[in-house]
Amino acid sequence: MSPVGRQMQNRKFSFYLLCTIIAALGTIIATSVAAAQVADGPWMNPKLSPEERADMVLKELTLDEKLALLHGNGMAGRTVR
Repeated sequence: MSPVGRQMQNRKFSFYLLCTIIAALGTIIATSVAAAQVADGPWMNPKLSPEERADMVLKELTLDEKLALLHGNGMAGRTVR
């Protein structure tokens, strides 16, 4: 392989590596932010009874989120208010 071809191959590899690192960091940051938001709720307090915690969660959910729970979509599609 010629030096120019090798240099192009190295640049391609570097570009793909950089894109992979950026994607990985974005995923890690998004996951940690989402986890922090969920763990922040008062319903996460284990000292409260399950009934109290459930009431707190239900008060926070929008109608669309409640319907999504009823239809089996769970909290995966939860929208930001």
